[in-house]
Amino acid sequence: MNAYGAISNSRVATAERGYIVDILSREFIEDVRRLAHDEDATYPEFEESLGKLKTCKKYVTRELERFKKIYESELSSLGMAPAPNLQMLSLPNVIQPWNLNIVREAAAAHNGQGIEWADSESHRLEGHHAAVVAADVGSPVALPGQCLLLDDKERLPASGDLVVFETEKGEKYVRRLWESPDRSISLEAVNVTVPRQPIVLDCGEHLVRRVVGVLFFKVNLRSARSTDEWAPFKLPDSWSANVVGLRIKGTSMEPLVRENQFALVRRDQTRRVTPGDLACVDTADGGTFIKRCYPSGKEWLLCSMNPNDLEHPIPVKPQDILHAYPLVGVLFEI
Repeated sequence: MNAYGAISNSRVATAERGYIVDILSREFIEDVRRLAHDEDATYPEFEESLGKLKTCKKYVTRELERFKKIYESELSSLGMAPAPNLQMLSLPNVIQPWNLNIVREAAAAHNGQGIEWADSESHRLEGHHAAVVAADVGSPVALPGQCLLLDDKERLPASGDLVVFETEKGEKYVRRLWESPDRSISLEAVNVTVPRQPIVLDCGEHLVRRVVGVLFFKVNLRSARSTDEWAPFKLPDSWSANVVGLRIKGTSMEPLVRENQFALVRRDQTRRVTPGDLACVDTADGGTFIKRCYPSGKEWLLCSMNPNDLEHPIPVKPQDILHAYPLVGVLFEI
């Protein structure tokens, strides 16, 4: 407050500035501190302090809006466009909190018990939201009809982050975000097989939320507009039952999930694996693999997803497969 009150520039030294500095004086701050710790404080005292803060907020809001206009005018005079203003996207329907256990190093199940389920770490996941993908812009990381798990923290994205984005016009995109040196924002599709022009934003108020995982919960799309690339979604509370995480080692799952990220499987629940499914497969002698699977009566082929780091498919005889757990999702971070 002392530094703000000492600025002599006429664009700062306004009557509103005087009101703000006067209200948020050291004396007022000390009075609020006393109210917070004094058991004998009275309701009228709280009411008076709250009234001062509401008045101060009015002046602060007015000054911030004025400064924004000055800033945009200065950029315009320099031939520069104002940068986009990114705000956190808020959605209804918070996902039911759940505890995710990360199991120990997956090993061959010689004892016939499947993956070693002893937990090595546990994480409480709460405050997340879900969105359903309504276009193929995110393939193969996020397919149409799958669910995006959105960041529970108030963190703006960095360049390269996968995000759900809503422009000030209400357009909804699922893209990777890139910030240019001139502070403009580009939104680029992940899918390289269907070229799409990047969305370039150089001004305006926009909403954004980081994507921290993909849940393979298939949803019938009911997007408000055919051009929207995502829509809000309420994930069933029972979805997380018996779901555990497996830490990924190696690069064979890229670009879907990278090393030290997590694949999600449902504990103690296996089902028939169909050709092309992603699954965690326990073998009698070769260990445990997370691969794209192509089963047949004579042989299973376990294939890498990574198109840039080619690997030979791993052939496994059906009698040597102890368990196969189809993936129910991936997490990029916890």
